[in-house]
Amino acid sequence: MTRHVVILAGGLSHEREVSLRSGSRLHEALKGSGVDVTMRDTDSELISWLAETKPDAASAAGACAISLVQPPPFFQRMRR
Repeated sequence: MTRHVVILAGGLSHEREVSLRSGSRLHEALKGSGVDVTMRDTDSELISWLAETKPDAASAAGACAISLVQPPPFFQRMRR
């Protein structure tokens, strides 16, 4: 079973562009590792989208300190 991860990025703060870049890098790294991943902006439709889609995990791009070379054990376990 493939797990679905959503990366939350963007938002309304002055850090928006940094968050979008971080989210994009995280998205590409996880996608390259075989994870089913979606990147979403934190807009007014996010809550309803999450309720409808029901991803297995979510990560805020700016709060995630992830190695792009070696995903952390949590993501490694998800790929199994």
